[in-house]
Amino acid sequence: MKVPTGIDGFDKILYGGLNRRASYLIKGEPGTGKTIFGLQFLLEGVRRGEKCTFISFDQPLEELKNQAEGFGWNIDKIGVVDRTEDIELKDFGFLDYGEGEVVSFIDSIVKDVGDADRVFIDGAGVIRDLCKDQFLYRRILTTLIRKIGKSTVLISSEGVEIGRDIISYIVTGEFFLKKIHKNGEVLRKIIIAKFRDKHAVSSAYYTITENGIQVFPLLRESIGKINEKKIDSSSLRNLLKGEDIINGAGVLIAGKSGVGKTFLSLDIARKNKSIYITFEESPDLLKNRAERVFGKLNNVEIKTYKVDNIGEFFRTLIDDVKEKRPSVVVIDSIEYLFNIVESESDVKEHLYMISEILKPAGVSLILTVPLEGEMTSTIFTEAGISHIFDYIFFGRYVELDGEFLKAWTVIKNRYGDHERGYRILDVSDGLKFGEPIKDYNGIISGELRIRK
Repeated sequence: MKVPTGIDGFDKILYGGLNRRASYLIKGEPGTGKTIFGLQFLLEGVRRGEKCTFISFDQPLEELKNQAEGFGWNIDKIGVVDRTEDIELKDFGFLDYGEGEVVSFIDSIVKDVGDADRVFIDGAGVIRDLCKDQFLYRRILTTLIRKIGKSTVLISSEGVEIGRDIISYIVTGEFFLKKIHKNGEVLRKIIIAKFRDKHAVSSAYYTITENGIQVFPLLRESIGKINEKKIDSSSLRNLLKGEDIINGAGVLIAGKSGVGKTFLSLDIARKNKSIYITFEESPDLLKNRAERVFGKLNNVEIKTYKVDNIGEFFRTLIDDVKEKRPSVVVIDSIEYLFNIVESESDVKEHLYMISEILKPAGVSLILTVPLEGEMTSTIFTEAGISHIFDYIFFGRYVELDGEFLKAWTVIKNRYGDHERGYRILDVSDGLKFGEPIKDYNGIISGELRIRK
C-alpha cells in the first residue's frame, strides 16, 4: 500500500508514493530542502488523518516553527520532539557511554515515536558524528528502524555522496537532493538512488517555491487531439514545392543572428492559433516589432516563461497547451534551454518528450536555433536533436554586389520533396521569398558569383 508524500510531482515518479512501513533516507548538502521535504511528508499525513511525529536532532523547535510559518504551514498537529538539547549534552560522544546508555537512548526515541503512522527523523548525521564509530552508528540505526517498523520512516542526513552512507544499506530507499551551480544560478535535481519498487524516472528537476518543494518529472502523457488540419505555412510553400507543414510536425528553423528566424517563425504562428514563447526579447517588444511588419497578431499569444529549470519549463509548456489548445507552439530559442539544465543531454530528452506529447495532438512544435558555424557543423546536429524534427530550414547571409542578403533553403522534409536551392528572404514589407537563386555560385561560401 502506498503512502503519498504530498510533494507535487514526486508521487507520480513513485506511482503513488512511498511503501507503507518502510524506511527511507533523504540526503543532500545544506540548503537542498531536506527538512522542507520531511515537513511536507508529515503534513500530508496530517491531512489524511494520520498520526505524525517529527524528531529533530539538528534544529530547535522554534527554528522549525519559523521555517514552517515561512511556507504558511501550521505544524501544531505534528508531534514535534526536540532532541537538540539532549545531543548537546552528549557532545563528547557515545563511546564514553556504556551499553545501557545506548539502549536507553534508542528506547527513548522509540517512545517518542509511539504509534505514529509517519515519522521524520531530521539530522541522522548528528548521531553519526556522536558515535565516532561506524559500527555503533549502524547498530543504533538498525535497531531503531526495526523497533519503529510499524511506521513509515523518513530520515534526513547531510552529504554529497550517493549510496555511500552506512544508513544507505539499511533503509528501503534513498533519495538524493542535488544542487547544481550554473551561470550564477542554482539548479536542483532529485535523484532516486534506491527504491525497492518500480519508479517512472531515476531523476527529476525540482524547485523550492513559497508552497514548498515541487518536482517536475519528465513523463509521457496524452493531451487528446487538438488539431487535425495542416499548418498554414503559405510563405514556405515554394520551398516545400506547394505543400503546407503537416499538423503535429516538428520544425527547426536555424541560422545566424538577424537572418530572419524570429520573423519566419512569427509568420507561421500568426496564421494559426499559436503560443509563441520568447526568451530572446520581451513579449511586448517582440509584438510591437512584429506588428510593424505583419499588422495585428490576432492568433498569437506571445509570452515568456519564468522558470528555474527545464523540468519546470516542460511542465509549464504542457499545461499551457492543455489549457490554450493551440495548433502551433514556438520556442525562440534553444539557447535559453541550455542555460537551465545540468547537461546538454537534458535538453535533448525534454525536447523529445515535448515532441512526443504534441505530435499525437496535432500540435506543431517550432524551435529556433542560432548558429555560429556553417551548416556542416551546426548546433542542432551536435546536440543530437535533428532527428526529432520533420522539417529543417536553414538561413544564412550571402553577399551580392556589396549587399548582404538573407538566403534560405530546406535541409529536410520528412513528408515530401523540397527545393534544393536557396531563395532570398525579404521582410521590408511583410515576409516574402524571391525566386530561386539559379544564376550564381558561391552560396555555401556566402559570396555570390555569377555563374559562367
